Amino acid sequence: MYIKKLDTCIIMGSHPGTRNEFDWTRTDCDIWVFNEVLSKPEQWCKRADVVWQMHDPAIWRNPYNRNDPGHYAWLKSQTQYPVVMQEDHSGEVPMCHPYPKDSIFTALLGKFPPYSTSSVAYAIAYAIFLGYTRIEMYGVEMETNTEYFYQRTAIAFWLALAIGRGIEVAAHCTIFNDPLYGYDGDINLPREAYLSAMKEFNTQMQAEATVFSGLGAGLTQKLKLF
Repeated sequence: MYIKKLDTCIIMGSHPGTRNEFDWTRTDCDIWVFNEVLSKPEQWCKRADVVWQMHDPAIWRNPYNRNDPGHYAWLKSQTQYPVVMQEDHSGEVPMCHPYPKDSIFTALLGKFPPYSTSSVAYAIAYAIFLGYTRIEMYGVEMETNTEYFYQRTAIAFWLALAIGRGIEVAAHCTIFNDPLYGYDGDINLPREAYLSAMKEFNTQMQAEATVFSGLGAGLTQKLKLF
């Protein structure tokens, strides 16, 4: 399944900030989106060419998907968009396009250890591998200090590799807005920043604890019935 049509690849995240800068009337680019964006259409996504669903099957098959309970049914029925997945699931997802992980890492990294911490990082690597001459990113902010914290470095890594290979990169995001060390003064975070981060972390932990508790209760009930 051929997913590259043009020379510019748009990697479109769901963050409303820089995403709103994108001109949806453009016809000079392939647009890649992630997860449930197209199975549960939102007004912001005017069009797309490829869907990325790199989660484990247990996640995209989940009938209780909190973003879109109908996502699995959509994956099994739609025939318009290639869906990039970890493995070949074409038996149940007709538009499945297996991610050529080994070929990509071998071609681009050689003996350097394989490295990717998010679907976005995998997408950047694939864009390089497919030969795009320009990569643009919108709506990929990785702002919160949850799983995004350790995902940022791989995104920076692959964008740097793209630049090093002569690919034009336009990162419309705030990931690279940090002060220049030694030139823009000392980097001192105010106490309020730490308190805000802790509040955000605690809120996330409480939400995850609630979900975990519910799953545990359901599993206990099923075991009793079994």
